[in-house]
Amino acid sequence: MIKKIFIGLSVLIGIVVFILGCWRLWDMYLGKTYSVSGVIHDKNKLVYADKKVELGDENVETDDFGQFFTHIHPYRWYQVKNKGINYAIYTDKKGNIKIRGDDGTSGIKLKSDKVKMNVKPGVAYINTSEYLTQYSSSTHELVLKSPFQFSKGDKLIISPDGKSTGNAFMVKSEKTSNGKTFAKVEEIATDQVLTQLQIHTGVIKGSDLGKTSNSYFVPTDTASPFIIKKSAQQHYDIVKSISFKREIKGTTLYDSYDTDDYSINSKGDTKVESTLNADIKGSEEFNGTLQINAVFDFINPSKTFVHIENDLTVKNQLSFSLNGGVEGESQLLLIPTEVSFVKIPVDLYYDTSLNLNIKFNETVNYNSKMDLDFSHHASPKKTESNPEYSVSGSGGMSGEVGLKVGPEIVCFGSEKLIEAYGKCGFNGSVDIEGEFSSSNSKPAISKSGDLDLEGSLGIEAPVIDKLHSLFYPKVKWKTDSASISLFSISLLKSPPSNASSDVASNDNSSTDTIEPTVNNQSNSDFGEGFGGLIALLFILGFLGEWGKRR
Repeated sequence: MIKKIFIGLSVLIGIVVFILGCWRLWDMYLGKTYSVSGVIHDKNKLVYADKKVELGDENVETDDFGQFFTHIHPYRWYQVKNKGINYAIYTDKKGNIKIRGDDGTSGIKLKSDKVKMNVKPGVAYINTSEYLTQYSSSTHELVLKSPFQFSKGDKLIISPDGKSTGNAFMVKSEKTSNGKTFAKVEEIATDQVLTQLQIHTGVIKGSDLGKTSNSYFVPTDTASPFIIKKSAQQHYDIVKSISFKREIKGTTLYDSYDTDDYSINSKGDTKVESTLNADIKGSEEFNGTLQINAVFDFINPSKTFVHIENDLTVKNQLSFSLNGGVEGESQLLLIPTEVSFVKIPVDLYYDTSLNLNIKFNETVNYNSKMDLDFSHHASPKKTESNPEYSVSGSGGMSGEVGLKVGPEIVCFGSEKLIEAYGKCGFNGSVDIEGEFSSSNSKPAISKSGDLDLEGSLGIEAPVIDKLHSLFYPKVKWKTDSASISLFSISLLKSPPSNASSDVASNDNSSTDTIEPTVNNQSNSDFGEGFGGLIALLFILGFLGEWGKRR
């Protein structure tokens, strides 16, 4: 009996082993293939560029970086058969890639002038200047003339240049014709295509903003990249018209801008509408310096940190014509820098109901340091800031409106990794007619209501939130942001309701807070005080008589 059981178990184990073996052999030779990528070197450690190599039973071609991209079966080592090259690559079904030999790497490591990025193994890096023929953001179609062959599900990077932040895509479908690849793609996030991104800007001068750098990315083991720089720009003219409309139909938000191509159609009966119409003219001027050191690690997120030193001085000379009531932000400028992925947006922010025409001249220094790490410690630190300003205009507002300026890191398309900003604007509920400035203690202005000039610093890092959700999905985490006040200046202050009419109508009361007067008591106050004194004497007399009787 025991012998029969043993034989039966042996047969069963043999069948299971046979099935698993057949399954593994199917995966290794006939089943699905998986994308792999890497860089091959020759014996002199020079990249094996623009050549054909025999990788196992695959014939692959390298690009001008020595990078190859192909598809292989899992659980097999694919050896380069070219004479004198010691390199083999392996992958499992989860895309975990291994290499052996000292004549190459998996993935590709790239650098530009002040940026380094490590591409995930199995992701293709496409050098825009060499291989990109066309990309349509409306049809999401990519046309390439590349040595690589792509399949559905493959991931690729379109390299950044001086004009764009590049793109990261996943292939949805593809076809090849006349030596070109036509692929339908969708945008994907940075963490899906990079293992690490490092940005070390050095000191960027405010007078050098706008200087773009065609610092093409090259493999890290080659010479420094060739750099083409555009002349710097310190002064920027702004002419912007904004027409914004927001509706809520049912439970779906509908936004439409005349300056943007974004809208969501929806159905429903409920309708709440808000609008903003704005005409903005003037200029921005930058001085001072900016410096950023940042590491974003998508494999070991505890290594992620950001350090920003902002000593930019921004001079605004703008005329606003604003009408409506809405909350939001609209971009006035997007200023490039010579560092890939680092830009300076200038936004108009508003959360207000207004009908306002003003001229606004303002100079603010946003001297600050900001640190952020994966432990979720955000710490903006400031120095004292005394803005110079002059404002003239007419109209009314209730809420806040102003300008938001500061560096941001945007990677591959429009994915914002981090934003550090300074704000300066108005907050209050007021009707104004006239002018006031930091140099005039008695402005010529007719006023009612309260109005403050406020400045603040802030930092936001959606990439930190994302890393936490990826690596610690069960841990609840608060949105990673921090802000501090830079200054708050009371421009106008309504007189308190119990102030005398003489004080309330004083044209020279200007911007100072009006304190209630305590001089010259009225007759009613005197009568109330005298009556209280008589009552007190009566009580004391009664208590004295009661004490005698006892």
